[in-house]
Order: sequence, then structure tokens, then C-alpha cells
Amino acid sequence: MTDRLPIPTLPELPILPDCDAAPAEVTPIAIPAEIILPPLPGEAAADAAIIPAEAVPAEIILPEAPESAIIPAEAAAPAESGGLVPLTDLPLTQSNSEFRIPNSAFPHCTSRLELANTMADAWDKARQALITGELAAALDACDLEAAAICRDQTANIASGRCTPDRAVLEAIRRLSEMPLAVWCGRRYAGASDLGGSLLQALRGTGVIPAHLDSLLLSGAASVLCEPAQREALSAIETRYAAPDCAPRERMLLMYMAGYLLCGVAAFITGGETFYTVEELAAWLAARCRRSTAAFTQACHRLLDENHLLDPQLEAWLCAIGRRQEVARWQAEIDAGML
Repeated sequence: MTDRLPIPTLPELPILPDCDAAPAEVTPIAIPAEIILPPLPGEAAADAAIIPAEAVPAEIILPEAPESAIIPAEAAAPAESGGLVPLTDLPLTQSNSEFRIPNSAFPHCTSRLELANTMADAWDKARQALITGELAAALDACDLEAAAICRDQTANIASGRCTPDRAVLEAIRRLSEMPLAVWCGRRYAGASDLGGSLLQALRGTGVIPAHLDSLLLSGAASVLCEPAQREALSAIETRYAAPDCAPRERMLLMYMAGYLLCGVAAFITGGETFYTVEELAAWLAARCRRSTAAFTQACHRLLDENHLLDPQLEAWLCAIGRRQEVARWQAEIDAGML
């Protein structure tokens, strides 16, 4: 029997604050009976004016300035003299008029962030542009640092250090300088959303979608996960990519990756959701009390076509810290006791 990789028990979710609790009492701000203005520069403090509060108008309306008072931008004082800096001289962070890459697959992008987001949505086009080196060459004309980022990923693809899809992910995250959770043209709110989508795609299908297969083969799950899960997911990815990893084991590893990314371990079958072994045992006991046929049918739902534990069930038991029970059950199967 193939040794299975360890997977840490998922931590308990933090308890949400009581929404029904009464809000904290807000202490009203006392309004002074009079407002004392500070003295003007050069005047004695004794000359400070005292204005009764009731004399302060509810609103202050400023007179409109005459057209002669409007100073054109070109007449403004230069920055070194303490004057205002014209808007045209300010650095453009979100959009840069000099950031143009017309001779590429992304001619309309005007910033690194916009380029990263466009690559996330046009994944196939971005992959091809990195493979050929086209994007790095085009960026040489406007952003040498961005060009170096893309050239690094082109080199990684050529050397086989990473897959083309992994290179696209790395380029997007470095260009955007943000932890964007994207994969093969799909966007996720974060690692938890990716894990939930992964589990939903697997349950009841028995088939691993191509984009999820490449997620583990590329080692991208350990890039997108939270730091605490990185070591465990890296181990799962290594085993998943091994030549001797059988289809059922790959399905099991994929479920494990989903539970790690999601952070919530729930076994879902036939419209029923279980968070603990006790809940699952109570469900089986209820079917046993109903009839032998109902109990037998329920048990069959927990097994695969080879009469082994359903991969989702096995991964869930490991995720909630019941690996020993799984190992003991497997040993009894191997010994022909079950």
C-alpha cells in the first residue's frame, strides 16, 4: 500500500461576535458655550476674540471668485519655491501615458496593474506571449523592470523550471504586486474561495477537471495558499506529480488540497453535510433503524467502485485528524478481514 502524505488537522474557525449584543453606548460630545479664537500672529493673547456659540452661523457661504483670480497652471510657482505642483508633473500610478506596449498582445494597457489583470483574463494569450518572449521584448521600450519580470518567466519556461501556466501566475503576481488569486483564466476571492471551488468541482463527478489537474502539477496551489498551508501543499503537489501516482490517489490528494485551501472540512454526500464523525455515525444509525436496505444503500455511498473509501470521505477523515482510523480500516481491508 502506498504511504500517504501527512495533512495537518484544520484549525477551528474563530467564533464570530454576537450580532445581537447591544452596541456600545456612545458618549455625546459636549458643545462649549463659547468659542475662543486664538490670536492672530503678532498680537497679544489678550486680544483673542470671544464669539458666543449662538453667533456662529449654521453654514458659511463663500463668495464666488472673479475670473481674474483664477491662476492658470503654467503660471503656478515651481515646486522648489514652495508653489503647487501642476497635475501634469505628478507621477501616474494607476495609468502612465508613457507605458505603452503597442507591439504586443496587450497594446491598450497603461500600467503594470492593468497589464496583470488583462493577462489574468486573457490567460492563453498571456501564456503564448511569455513562451515566445514577445511580451518581454515589447516592454523593453517602456518599462525595463516589467520586461525583466516577463523575461525571467520566459527563461523559466525554456529551462523547464516551471510550467507555462505557473509562469503566467508568477508574472501576474509580480507585475501587480498584489496576491491576486487567479488560475487559467479563473479569478478567486482568495485561497479559501479557490479551495471551495475545487471541492465543488470534484464532489459527485469522479473526474478531475483539466485546470485543477494543472493547478497541482504546476505547483501553483502552494503559491496561492496561505503561508501556514504551504509546506503541506508542496508535499501534496510533489506526490501528485510523481509518475507512480495512481488515479484514485490523485483524486484523494486533490481533495486534500481542497480542504487545506478551503480551511473548512465538511463531508458532503447526497445532500447531507457532516462536520464530525459523530454526525456521520448518527446518520448511519438512523438509516439502520429505518431498514437494512436503507443502511446498505448509505454504506455504499461511502465507498467507491472498488469498495474502497470514497476519496472525499478519506480526505475528510484525514483533514479532521482521524487518519489513524483510516489506516486501521485500510489494514483490515488488506488483511481480508473486511
